[in-house]
Amino acid sequence: MKIEKFKVLLYLKKSGMDKNGKAPIMGRITVNRTMAQFSCKLSCTPSLWNPRASRLEGKSKEAVETNKDIEQLLLSIQKAFDVLVEKRTDFEAKDVKEALQGSVKTQTTLLSFVDEHISELSTHEGIDMSKSSVWTYRKIRKNLAEFIGEKYRLTDLAFGQLTEPFISDFHHYLLDEKGFSSGTITIYVSLFKKMCRHTFGVLMLNEDIPIGSIAKMMGHADITSTQVYAQVTEQKISNDMDKLIAKRERNRLSNEKTISAGFFGSVAAWQKLLVRHEVLTAKHGAVVHHGTFKIVNHSVEVVHDVVHPLAVSCHYFIAHSCLVLLLILTLLGLLAALDKVAVVY
Repeated sequence: MKIEKFKVLLYLKKSGMDKNGKAPIMGRITVNRTMAQFSCKLSCTPSLWNPRASRLEGKSKEAVETNKDIEQLLLSIQKAFDVLVEKRTDFEAKDVKEALQGSVKTQTTLLSFVDEHISELSTHEGIDMSKSSVWTYRKIRKNLAEFIGEKYRLTDLAFGQLTEPFISDFHHYLLDEKGFSSGTITIYVSLFKKMCRHTFGVLMLNEDIPIGSIAKMMGHADITSTQVYAQVTEQKISNDMDKLIAKRERNRLSNEKTISAGFFGSVAAWQKLLVRHEVLTAKHGAVVHHGTFKIVNHSVEVVHDVVHPLAVSCHYFIAHSCLVLLLILTLLGLLAALDKVAVVY
């Protein structure tokens, strides 16, 4: 695919300002003659926005943090674009957008993983988990959904799209918008961080990262603490089964190629021997010894005949003996290959 134009434009959506007077930052990807718009999941004070530079002006905390996030976003877009180019297939702007954000079906989302975590905790309710603790997790989930809806105008976020300011923004939301006490906010944020760590651990295990490496990344003294995340999820089972099926399919195709190559190779050998036999028994059963031949219209034409009638019986016996021996060897090869297929399955 020939890329004539690739451009990323960032702009403010001033019609969607939030209660704090901040406008969401939007993006537009252009690939040749196609365009796709997306939300950057960022917002800023409109007076700080420089439309030409697509950055915030000044050295305030808001400007520094937002510009850092914008730089990271642009790098991610470029990386998604480069991956599509390397595939050497046709693509449009929406494909770059989907590669950047990922579809909800293929990416783990925050609220879906929170729901899965709460569902797991519910199975322990009344055993090693109190009803009030499970109720607290459900309240956190409810407030998270409201926060994502108000700040990002979305029903959920991909887990990989979470940024460092997310937790602090959630903290301020609980304090300013919900009016919760500092003690309640501390509990909510602490439990939310715990869920994030749990999610990270499970995702890393699902990607087949060694448990020892995960333990070091999470600051665990030994893998005993990390083994808590080693749950067998439905997605993990599905992925493992897919790998097993793919492996067996590769083995099956490999064995079929082996059988096919052996069979057709034997057929070719039979054909050569049969032609040689026809040459040897040409001219009314007389053997053509040291003669040359060529095939014309599917029949053998002998050239430069040197006939030895007394050798007919000997050569006839040798030719048929070779045919029988070759047939036996071929059948043994087929039986061995079939045994291998039976072992695989």
